Amino acid sequence: MVATASTDRTIRIWNPADGTASQTLTGHSETSTGVVFTPDGQLASTSNDQTVRIWDPATGQTRAVFTGHTDWVTAVAVAPDGRWLATTSNDRTVRIWDLETGRTRAVLAGHTDWVTGVDISADGRWIATSSNDRTARIWDPVTGETRTVLTGHTDRVSSVAFTPDGRWVATTAADNTIVLWDPDTGERGALMRVARRPRACHWVSGSTLAVAGEGGLYLFELWRR
Repeated sequence: MVATASTDRTIRIWNPADGTASQTLTGHSETSTGVVFTPDGQLASTSNDQTVRIWDPATGQTRAVFTGHTDWVTAVAVAPDGRWLATTSNDRTVRIWDLETGRTRAVLAGHTDWVTGVDISADGRWIATSSNDRTARIWDPVTGETRTVLTGHTDRVSSVAFTPDGRWVATTAADNTIVLWDPDTGERGALMRVARRPRACHWVSGSTLAVAGEGGLYLFELWRR
């Protein structure tokens, strides 16, 4: 299955083989901003209505609604063990939610502007977030403390993505750059430029980064084995 979020306030479930929609999930009262499948097959979505919803994608029914953010919720990532979620918001915070109870485990504060994107390392030990404050941050989800602040972009940072091995984290920004960072030291690695603003990134493999933006879809081969 493929899931998408939309400004029409719905979440759609698609069959990637033929491109047909099998479910349209309704319940958000404003723009749906992000969506992710959990390891046990549930679906989590975020919205400008300040909520996080947990869905049964087979029936299209809402299983739970998480509340606590005080502004638009912009992105969501699920822990590898499927026990917790991380969400980002224009309220400048990151929230960690217990998927079973819906309670907030922690509120991570430190960004000074809207928080735009989130990713969780494959081992679940670290959270990465991006922000309009021109930085990305690496957080400890247990203590809620900032581990590293990644600085160097000259405009809003729109997304973050850990490599599968957690060795690097990629960021995209409105300064038309994509940067690789060492999450341990905060040192900058590779720098890539595109003609128009990149919006989101995702690792296709351990060496190939896909970047979507206003100029189209880019694939970067960062290193060869």
